[in-house]
Amino acid sequence: MEYNYDVVVIGGGLAGLVSAGILASNGYSVSLIEKGSYPRNKVCGEFMCLESEPAIRQMGVSLSDLSPIKIDHFTLSTVHGKTAKLNLPQPGIGISRYKLEEVLYKRLLELGVDVLCKTMVEKVERDTAQDKHLLLDQNGKNYWAKVVVGAYGKRSILQLPNLNRSGYFGAKNYYRFPLTTNEVQLHIFPSGYAGMSNVENGLVNFCYLGKTSDLKKCGGIEAYQKQIVSQNPFLKRLLNEGEPMLDKTLTISQIDFGHRKRVTDGMLHVGDAGGVIHPLSGNGMSMALKSAQILSQHVQRFLDGEITRTQLESAYSKSWEKAFRIRMISSKFYQALFENSWGSNLAVAALRNKTLGKRLIKLTQGKPKNYITEVGYVG
Repeated sequence: MEYNYDVVVIGGGLAGLVSAGILASNGYSVSLIEKGSYPRNKVCGEFMCLESEPAIRQMGVSLSDLSPIKIDHFTLSTVHGKTAKLNLPQPGIGISRYKLEEVLYKRLLELGVDVLCKTMVEKVERDTAQDKHLLLDQNGKNYWAKVVVGAYGKRSILQLPNLNRSGYFGAKNYYRFPLTTNEVQLHIFPSGYAGMSNVENGLVNFCYLGKTSDLKKCGGIEAYQKQIVSQNPFLKRLLNEGEPMLDKTLTISQIDFGHRKRVTDGMLHVGDAGGVIHPLSGNGMSMALKSAQILSQHVQRFLDGEITRTQLESAYSKSWEKAFRIRMISSKFYQALFENSWGSNLAVAALRNKTLGKRLIKLTQGKPKNYITEVGYVG
């Protein structure tokens, strides 16, 4: 059996959901194919800059209806307990991926998107004669699409041969723990760092990045947290006094950072499939949504016959670079700085200078917009 669509989106994370939602809301036939199901918990810092609010609004979802937590303060600490605090140059929000993805998924169903969960795309072929793509899933079903969007995240069988392993792993759990409501914290520990911020239901998201080699030496995640993560006094207090809410800490391994090809054989990559930013920037969710908005604008012009496929691929690639290149480079530099004690001490000293600190943070963020005052906050 064959199915025909204007657009097929492979992957149903934030970038895939929003790409599909914006295009469907503009009248195009869209299918989204996702290997998992909703709702779900994923390893994610769950702090979001508000540059991404328009993308959600374009598919008919209002952030104010989600009662997000306002976050406008930042704290950085070193393994020795030195700290720097400052106001964020642009407020952000705290909201769980679980809640946000569930809302966006339900919106896709309302928009008439054909969402196929627990389905794997095994092959994508380009038909240059018809200027289309043919997709094959594990059940033997075929899908024809004028445009294919690769939104399959950090890892996929469709992209794995091109990835380089970084030697890092990510982990996340929720805690009940007293934390200033409107603050996001970044705590450095040996060869890694952890982010903490509030989300809904009074929970604190605790998400961190560490070296896989250190995890193996410790023999497991619990031992790693006691031996490595707890060397930072702020994190030691969380782990000793906080109450973990997930039965098992979520983990993801073999994370590949940096730029990837925005277009491969006519398929457009969005979200982490287009480039994975270092997590310390707190910009992953925002980039996913913003890149989906950028991609959708160019795809609409192509489907309406305003530009050719060549122009589509070129315009999207250039727009992606303009929006994210600086923040990708600056985040890579900051991570390298944090991996040794002198670098983390230098970072704290720099952030203690309020003017310099805000300038450094701005390099990893989008430009502030007037609409940030329109979001209904909790806290």
